[in-house]
Amino acid sequence: MSKLSKIVVDHVETLLAPFDMSQCPLKAAPRPNLSDRETQLFWRYHGRFPQEFTQALINQIPEGLTFVSYDHLKNQLNVSGGH
Repeated sequence: MSKLSKIVVDHVETLLAPFDMSQCPLKAAPRPNLSDRETQLFWRYHGRFPQEFTQALINQIPEGLTFVSYDHLKNQLNVSGGH
C-alpha cells in the first residue's frame, strides 16, 4: 500500500465545498468561489489521486457521521449516522 500525500489531502480539503446534507448519497464538489484553475485542479486531484481525494472527503465528513464508502466513478460518498 502506498503512503498518502498529506500535501494533496490538505489541498483537496481547501478546495472542497461543504457537503450538501440534503443529498443522499453525498457528492464531492469544488467550492463555488474557486478560480477556473483551482476548479480544474480539484477535478485533476479527483482523477489522479483517488486515495488522497477519498481521505480528504473522509476528513471533511461532519461530526456524528461515519464513512461507509466512496464510489469514485459515481462521485458518491456514503455515510451512516445522523444523515
